[in-house]
Amino acid sequence: MKIVKPFFGPSEREILEESVIEALTSTGGYIEEEIRRVLDESVRSSMKTASPVGAYILLPLLGISREGVMTEAGQIASPKFARFAVSCDNARFLIFSVATVGAAFDSEISRDMPLFKKLVLDTAGSVLTERSGGRN
Repeated sequence: MKIVKPFFGPSEREILEESVIEALTSTGGYIEEEIRRVLDESVRSSMKTASPVGAYILLPLLGISREGVMTEAGQIASPKFARFAVSCDNARFLIFSVATVGAAFDSEISRDMPLFKKLVLDTAGSVLTERSGGRN
């Protein structure tokens, strides 16, 4: 299993902000001043408290049956997963991954705060988690 601990420096703040705007608006369009303030505050907070960590493992795909998928680590007994694996043309490997932004971020988001701010902070955490998957 490989562990990934990406570092997000100041240059990622703008990218994170743009990604959060896009996730919240689906357009990346104009945002009112008050919403921009909450966004800036939430992005700053998430960058301070997040400690993204991910782990993944690459397993050879040994076989697919109606009941599930066989890997080096054993069988995944899931007809639905087997149907998905069949739809992947000539798949030879499976990658399983997990990621988190850490306990400090979880504590921050569990604090009492306005619902909109919590939504923006949650979105920032999701974006950071997604971005941490491709970073080393």
